[in-house]
Amino acid sequence: MAGHAEQFAAQLRRRLSCPVELWDERFTSAEANRLLRESGISIQKRHHAADRVAAVLLLQSYLDYHANEKARRAAEAESC
Repeated sequence: MAGHAEQFAAQLRRRLSCPVELWDERFTSAEANRLLRESGISIQKRHHAADRVAAVLLLQSYLDYHANEKARRAAEAESC
C-alpha cells in the first residue's frame, strides 16, 4: 500500500501547485479502536466511528508535528 500511496502522491504533485506530503498512519486505526473501546461505546457504534476517529487522530498528529517544528525553529533562531 505504501508504494501505491507514493505513486498517488507523485501524480498529485505533478497536477497540483500546492505541496503534497505523506504521513505515517499505521497506528491510527489501532489507537482509534483503543480509545473507542475505553470510552465504553458499543461494538456496533465503534465500528461506524473508528474510521472517523482515526482520521481525526491522523490530522491532529500532523498538525501537532508542524506546530512543534515551527516552535523548535523559532527557539533555535532566538538562541543564535
